[in-house]
Amino acid sequence: MTGRDEIRSKYGASAIAAIDDFLDHTEMADRLLDRDPEESDYETYFLAIEGVMNRLGESAKRMGDEFIADHPELKLREIKDARNWVAHEYHDISHERIIAALENELPATVEKLKRLLA
Repeated sequence: MTGRDEIRSKYGASAIAAIDDFLDHTEMADRLLDRDPEESDYETYFLAIEGVMNRLGESAKRMGDEFIADHPELKLREIKDARNWVAHEYHDISHERIIAALENELPATVEKLKRLLA
């Protein structure tokens, strides 16, 4: 039985779908981070960064509270909280903080998720 099968068995097919979405959104984040914001339309670039953070947070939320609680090393609670901050505290957003989290913290979560699925 693979990790994917074990997750599906314990948390349901919706958790697997949410994990797959999350991983797709991390690829989107990587493509955005490869761009130079100075060479892009500033507003479009940062709205895209906010959008990817929203998608990551929503995907994390759809993994389910039990999955999140069982895997604190993935920091999915923090990702959900970041999504809420971006969505609801838009007047206080630090794009540099979002970019730093995507560059510095997200890769470890991705690797851990991939290991769980293997």
